[in-house]
Amino acid sequence: MFVKKKRDQEYVVPRIFVQIDNQLIENKSETKLLGLTLDNQLNWNAHVAQIQSSCNCRINLLRTLRWNNIIDANKTKNLYISMIRSKLEYGLPAWIKMKKPLRDKLQVIENDCLRAASQVTRRMHVRIEDLHKDHEIEMLDTRRKELTRKYIERKRHDPLLLDVMNRIDAENPIEGWHALMSEYCS
Repeated sequence: MFVKKKRDQEYVVPRIFVQIDNQLIENKSETKLLGLTLDNQLNWNAHVAQIQSSCNCRINLLRTLRWNNIIDANKTKNLYISMIRSKLEYGLPAWIKMKKPLRDKLQVIENDCLRAASQVTRRMHVRIEDLHKDHEIEMLDTRRKELTRKYIERKRHDPLLLDVMNRIDAENPIEGWHALMSEYCS
């Protein structure tokens, strides 16, 4: 058992022990499922940390290629989109409600890639908005909202989910998955 605090209250969360064929299944604080690192608090810290470590070596590769004039800015952008942005966006509908400080960490990764493509360092104080405009790349939050809106719109017409969506709309117009995502659909 462990104690968890919830707004000036403490309550005990029981540990669940699962056995299969008389063999105890180990409790883990985090696990990887379909490429997403899930932790027992569902706060996405572990997932973002994993993305950061995975992308750091790729950013260094881009930086080396660009600063040694092996590739041009356009090829750097293409490599960023294929090697890094795909990692930043993978599983996006699952972590749509990720807190802003974690989303900011992902934005820093993108900013570093654009700096590498432009042969700019952080000390040069170039505005991030200008880098995005020069490379014609949207900020991650803008792209996240657009991709989520498209995903929700596709799922609205999914025959497997249509009955569930109709029930949520009819029974709980304010609550439920549909209402949670409604801000991204309007």
